[in-house]
Parts: sequence; C-alpha cells; structure tokens
Amino acid sequence: DAKLHVVGANDNNLIIQNSTYQGSGQNTEAAIRFKVNSSSDAERAKAGIHFKNDGSAYGRGDLHFAVDSADDNGNVDINDSKMVITHEGNVGIDQTVPVNKLHVSGADGYAYLKLTSDSTGHTASDGSRIGLNGSDLRIINAEAASILFQTQNNERMRITSTGEIVTGGLTSSTGQLHLYKADATGGKLVLQSQVASDATAKISMMSRLLDNTNKTAYIEAYRGNINFGGESGYGKVGIGTASPTHKLNVVAASGTDVVQSIRNPSTSWGEYALTRYGTEGADFRYMDFGYYRGASEATSGLVIKSQANATLAT
Repeated sequence: DAKLHVVGANDNNLIIQNSTYQGSGQNTEAAIRFKVNSSSDAERAKAGIHFKNDGSAYGRGDLHFAVDSADDNGNVDINDSKMVITHEGNVGIDQTVPVNKLHVSGADGYAYLKLTSDSTGHTASDGSRIGLNGSDLRIINAEAASILFQTQNNERMRITSTGEIVTGGLTSSTGQLHLYKADATGGKLVLQSQVASDATAKISMMSRLLDNTNKTAYIEAYRGNINFGGESGYGKVGIGTASPTHKLNVVAASGTDVVQSIRNPSTSWGEYALTRYGTEGADFRYMDFGYYRGASEATSGLVIKSQANATLAT
C-alpha cells in the first residue's frame, strides 16, 4: 500500500539532490520532511532529515535530524536541528558543531545522559544520570544502590547508597571513608605536598562544641616530623581519653594498663629510659628514670616513689 516503493539491484535506488549551488562550496541543503496531519497545504511538516553541505569540497556535509516544536503552521527547517552527524563521524545532540564522538549540549544550562533499565523503571525519578548542571559535573544514582568505579574489570572504589566511600571490594563500612587493600602492605594513606622545599601535609579534623562553634585539630607532617596541634587553646593529645586536660594525657583503667616505657628501640626489653609501673593505689608505685629495671625498680638511675620520696640508684 506504499505510495512510493523504490526497488533496485544496487544501493543507487533513490538520490535526492539540490543542484542550485552544486559545486559552489556554499551551504546547500537537501531534505526530506514528514507531516502527520490531514491538511493538504504545504505546511505543518514538523520533522525532517536534512543534509547540508558545510562548505567542504566534493559535496561533503552534515546530516541533521530536525523537529519543529513551535505551535504554529510552519514547516521544519535546519534551524530546528536536534541531532547532527558530521562527515567526520561526530554526533551532536542539541549541538550542531560537535567536537567529540558524542557531544551533548543543553542551552538551558542542563545537559544530562539518562540511563534506565526495566529493573529501575523508566520515569524521571528512576535510573541514573550523568551530566552538567550549570558548570558542575553531576553523577546521580536515583536508586537505593551504589556507584561503582572499576579498572581492569575489578572494582576499585564505590560510593554506597548511604554515602560511605569504600575501596578494595568492600561493600559497606561503619565509617564515612574506608580504604582497604587485601595484601600485607597495601593499607596506606599517602599525603604529599611538594610545591616548595618547606611544604607540609596535613589532616584536619573539625568537631562542634557545646556552644555550636567548630574547633579544628590536625596532624601535620613537616620536614619528616609529625606535629599534633589545633586551634589556640586546643590541640591537646589524649591516649585513652577523648578529653585531655594537658598537652599529653595518658589514661588507663588501672596503673598496670598504662603504657609502661619510653625506651631506645635498639636496647633489649630490660633496658629503659622511663618507666612507670605498679598497682594503682598501692604503696609500691614507682616512676623511675633508670637503666636496667629489675623486678621492682630501676637498679641504676632516679626512682620517684608514691610516698613522694626519691632515691638515686647507682
């Protein structure tokens, strides 16, 4: 029942040509327009496929797919182009001069690629989107699922549906950031600053006080050294306590749980520089600045006992 049925033994079945500017290198167009209404007038053809010579030699040009969305009697023309395929092989959507294999543009400041499946549904609130919102690049998963990043067909990182960032194949975490690698030396976090000879690397942590002000503490590396600090009046270090009252507080449930020694790592376990030992509340608590601690106290050095007396062991 077709009004036009072209049959041939090769691919030269139908050629539509505009010969007005043939060979002149100007913007010549040839088009097919589509009309779906009962009017017999030459109007309201609201879609078309246009081929336009872009000025290149030998009649080369771009293929435009156009749709006229105006609520009037006008016909579609190439100015209504919504998608173009250039003779270089680039595809533009709302972009007549695409500069990449796929170039999506949005004149209203929004340019998104929408991805859905039968499992997500196909409404505006389903699936995922990637695109530009103004100048911001957005990756949006509208589903209650993760965003995964892979290389060499292996998952390297994911952002879970509840906002945790995990690596190494983990699927969840109790923290906001969890870095994992399944080998003996892989669990590393490296911070490096190398813009100057005295550059620093810093981890800053902010917490809110009862008066709703934020205070910052930090760990800073400088010239191979580590500094624990914070805002003025803050930056105290606590071991065993989250509320240190001095620059360094070491707290344990009992005296025997306190870290016992500061020592030269090249010495044996029997040789110490500083030791605190004994049972909390008992009479035989000691703080000794000694060398070679015996069964009860240092055999050489200064010993300070709980009774506030001191002895010099030689």
